[in-house]
Order: sequence, then structure tokens, then C-alpha cells
Amino acid sequence: MTSVQPPIDAGVFCYNDRGILAAAKIPMGQLTLTGEPVAAPETISLPGPVVTTAPLGTSAPPPPKPSSSSPSVAPSISRSR
Repeated sequence: MTSVQPPIDAGVFCYNDRGILAAAKIPMGQLTLTGEPVAAPETISLPGPVVTTAPLGTSAPPPPKPSSSSPSVAPSISRSR
């Protein structure tokens, strides 16, 4: 038997007569389309300059090196009678 995580959360999805999602009610909340979709703009302003260098990596950084100093010890509390 195989079980696969569904690509879309279970919920109620409503589409208009052209097959465009008009509303969705899923565990994280409800989405309702309030107007007709419009065409995307021809151009947009990017948040930074376009560069020709290599993209940033996506791997995790290496783990930190252990400290050469001795571990700290919590102070003890002595009580006088």
C-alpha cells in the first residue's frame, strides 16, 4: 500500500464558468476572488540590479567549529545554617 501527500490541501474549491478559481475554503482559511483577473503588466521594476555572477548557493552552512576553551560550569549555591 502506498500513501502520497496530496499536492493541494483538502477543501472546497469553486470555479467560474471559464474554469477560473473563484473561491477556496481550506484549513488555513478562505480565499475569495473579488474581481475579474486582468492581464499581467508587460514589465516590472526589479528590487535590485541584474548581475551576471553565479547565483547564491542553497546548501546549508558548515557546522560551527568546537570551541577550544573548557566548558563553563554553572555556579553552585551554598547555604549557611
